[in-house]
Amino acid sequence: MSETSAIVTPSIAAINATGLAFVFRCQAGLVKVRRAWMHLSPAGSPDVIGWMLDGSCRFVGIEAKVEGKKPSPEQEATRLRILAAGGVAGVAFSVTEAVDIIRAAARKEAA
Repeated sequence: MSETSAIVTPSIAAINATGLAFVFRCQAGLVKVRRAWMHLSPAGSPDVIGWMLDGSCRFVGIEAKVEGKKPSPEQEATRLRILAAGGVAGVAFSVTEAVDIIRAAARKEAA
């Protein structure tokens, strides 16, 4: 189990429970299947992805990090691309921060 699983799994449940967004885990990298390698999501993909449920169809991407760690250059570039496209993106160091990213996006849309 990765260090971030303690943030990702409960964050998904907490965000989905708000009714503001639907999110799920995104696996990135490579996995070995039979005698070959299968590409999952591209490098830099957020740990949690989904969409807002406010009718805006905005993409959501949240990168989970443990305290003391920071996003890789690929992760930061992906976060900036999501924001530039009008999506919701952020880095969360706790479940509370992950939910706060979604709540802030929902408040911004309502204003």
